[in-house]
Amino acid sequence: MSLPRCAALLLGLNLIACTHGGDRPVIPEPPRPEFDSKAAQAQLSEVLDQLATAEADGSLSAQECQSLADAFGALHDPKEPKTANAAFNAGVIWERCAQPARAATAYQLAISTDPQHAAAMNNLGVLQWSSGDHEAATASFERATKVDSANPAPRNNLAMAMRERYLSKGSTADFDKAENALQNALAVDSDNPVSYENLARLYYDRGRTQDRSYLLLAQLVITQGHKILAEQGQSSAELHNLHGLLLMEQDDQVNALRAFKQATAVDTEHPEAHLNIAMIALRFRDYPTAEKSLEKALEDGRHDNEVTALLGLGVAQRGQRRYDEAAKTLTRAQEADGKDARALYNLGILYHEHIAPTRSQVPTEGGEETQFDEKPYREAQQFFERFQKAAAGRYPKEVADAKSRVASIEQFIRDIGQIEELKRQQLELEAQMRRQQQEEKERLLDIERRAREAATTTES
Repeated sequence: MSLPRCAALLLGLNLIACTHGGDRPVIPEPPRPEFDSKAAQAQLSEVLDQLATAEADGSLSAQECQSLADAFGALHDPKEPKTANAAFNAGVIWERCAQPARAATAYQLAISTDPQHAAAMNNLGVLQWSSGDHEAATASFERATKVDSANPAPRNNLAMAMRERYLSKGSTADFDKAENALQNALAVDSDNPVSYENLARLYYDRGRTQDRSYLLLAQLVITQGHKILAEQGQSSAELHNLHGLLLMEQDDQVNALRAFKQATAVDTEHPEAHLNIAMIALRFRDYPTAEKSLEKALEDGRHDNEVTALLGLGVAQRGQRRYDEAAKTLTRAQEADGKDARALYNLGILYHEHIAPTRSQVPTEGGEETQFDEKPYREAQQFFERFQKAAAGRYPKEVADAKSRVASIEQFIRDIGQIEELKRQQLELEAQMRRQQQEEKERLLDIERRAREAATTTES
């Protein structure tokens, strides 16, 4: 889940249906720290000019990162709370430069300088969440909301943290905390699209898993969100995506597909909408569309190794008879999560139904005939047997099918063996008959030869 950072100002005061796990993190522009002296303000202006020059080419080199972080650090005085933004700015630079540990240290320094620095608390929480320390992240978001109740970013992050906890534990208390945080965020910023997205997603999750009446609430939030955003000349890809998921709950796949496509029209890179388009396309066996959408989703860093997306891509490639590509993709899915048994089942299907029938007939040395090679079928059997062990009580229907297929493969190989043995015996009989015919022919020729020799002797 990617979480939004607090917006910082340059004014001198201050990240299987699929849902989006939050907006991509947008690293804010560094804010201006407050300084009393003209000399300090001049130093700040010089550093900001250095930042603009360094970013002119669209990126920051390692040397530029260090130089800029040092420059902001030089403006920081641990005894002066007004300079906490200088440490915060150094953290922003380190985030831009993909140095999360250094960024976290800088944010902690900003907080120690100014215990009321909500932006540093929020951004530190984002880094803690990304590193997997969800408890610490939640605490950071809670502190940020208490310090700056009007800022929707930490409230949205706190709500998403509570939503994740609610989904994992099913606690109504966590649901209530998430709902309360989002409602408060909308109370102070009714135009915030992320708040509408998160509240609709929260209601969708509860409606899908516990109380279906919440699906109606999700639809009401989506409708209201679209209305408010339209008045601001905005649109939300995630709200369209969630609307599509609600339509899927009603088994209205046609309009759901339309909603998912609206989401990708607003945000061409929206990975979950592309995944949802692909899942519908697979149902209709529109394999090219499914493949295109899945490849788009897999380009996103959050989904580049997602098992469901890789499984779908493997099925799409299989449907287009690109069996080698499908095998590679499904193997990648299995390697991405060794505990997920689904890839093994799909590999078994691929080998059993498609690869083995075409590759089990091997040409003989002369090339005129073929002989049976059981290896591809044995590979399919191994995938099904591994799937049964890895399923561990899950997927009972597929486990039963896998057991049936293993028995079928065993029987098929036995039948082929019997057929091959009958062919071998038939060939031996045919060879024996040819030898007997040849021996009889030679015996008759010998009798004829001796008769001619006898006739010749009598005449003499």
